[in-house]
Amino acid sequence: MTLRRNYCFIIGAGGSAEINFPVGNRLVSDIAAALNISTDDFGNIKGGNRGIVSAFEALLRETPPPDGQRWNAGFLGQICKRFARNMPLAPSIDNYIEAVKNERFFPEVGKMAISDVLLGYERNSPLFFTDASQRSYPEFAQLPPFWLTNLFQLLVTSSGYDEFLDRLSKVAFITFNYDRCIEQFFRFAVSSYFDLPLDKTDEILADHLRIFHVYGSLGELKDRSSVSFGAKGGHEIWKSHQRIFTFTEGVEEDRVLPAIQWLEDADILTFVGFSFLPLNLRALRPRGQKYKCQVFGTSLGVSQDNLAIYTRWIQQNWLSNINNKVDLRPVKGEGLISDLSGLFLEDDL
Repeated sequence: MTLRRNYCFIIGAGGSAEINFPVGNRLVSDIAAALNISTDDFGNIKGGNRGIVSAFEALLRETPPPDGQRWNAGFLGQICKRFARNMPLAPSIDNYIEAVKNERFFPEVGKMAISDVLLGYERNSPLFFTDASQRSYPEFAQLPPFWLTNLFQLLVTSSGYDEFLDRLSKVAFITFNYDRCIEQFFRFAVSSYFDLPLDKTDEILADHLRIFHVYGSLGELKDRSSVSFGAKGGHEIWKSHQRIFTFTEGVEEDRVLPAIQWLEDADILTFVGFSFLPLNLRALRPRGQKYKCQVFGTSLGVSQDNLAIYTRWIQQNWLSNINNKVDLRPVKGEGLISDLSGLFLEDDL
């Protein structure tokens, strides 16, 4: 049975944190560690993250120097020292990249560090495995309580394959994360549950799984020429860093319009692991008509004062009916999806 209502999920870093991805200060310290690259007295690299060194060398090959100058990898050491020194002072890596955006190679090196760290977390996550060609799958039994597992169970409740696809087409995901956890989960959950080859699953999900990465991602998983989930090495860091944008770089209007349409169509909007940064809220603001949806979300770690501000702002700036529900709860995503399971079951009645 299909769903009567349209569901839209807005995902922040806390959505991936349920499977041990970093947020906040942990991400900042991981990035500082990734940029711990040392040089000798002659400016040559002598130690540190070889993947980032290799990616930086690829950047140098792509960037002709001004007349009379010569790039060398030792310049990376100078950049990394400044990043490592200042990351503890920065609210986030995005903020520091904004501060140094006009300095040669600084934004690129920051994005390489983001790519390296997040690819590593993909590689160490329970969603990672080594050989898709042999029909192996991630260890779903090893997943901790995870909101996507709960959601998948609701989508397959009382439904066969065709009904599942109908239900999935009523759900959309707008994510502020660079990682590909949502794509990785659905690719292999659908392939395993319905016993489908992976290439067939990719074809199906291309038509039914709607995901929009507001600031880009590490790469399209279904694209074999792109960066695979948890890939390792300088070439992969080099490719993936070109696909991500920091929040200070903004969102091109044409890119975000499909996500705005999903929000306009939504009956139920759910925030999962979202921090309610004003810049991110404004990125998804209504462009014409306001949104008609009821709003639910996680608010774990958000103070009561800030919670009141965010609730009021969403009601006044997003919703066509100021009396529509905005229900933000101090739980993780998996707890929220369990709490809201009745909405899906109600659609089955």
